[in-house]
Amino acid sequence: MGEEIERVIMPLITTFKATDEMNQKVIQFIKNNKSITNKQGRLLLGLGYEQVIRLFNKMVESGELLREGNTSSVKYRMGTELDFIQMELAQRYE
Repeated sequence: MGEEIERVIMPLITTFKATDEMNQKVIQFIKNNKSITNKQGRLLLGLGYEQVIRLFNKMVESGELLREGNTSSVKYRMGTELDFIQMELAQRYE
């Protein structure tokens, strides 16, 4: 009888850490083009889909970017002070 071989599939674990250089590239791109999409971010930074989403979400959480649109039509742009005041007021009165 043959020897049984146990097959173990290990999950692929990747870590991603956004750098200041990445943030600056995104900000410069937006200054030149008014907004950025996930696809543009992937091409600009050489990252994968999920990595760009994580980077953009961190930049939104830190107040560097605003997210506009839903699902595949999402664009990110830099907000004005008025945008951030309106968002804060909307959150207070939800």
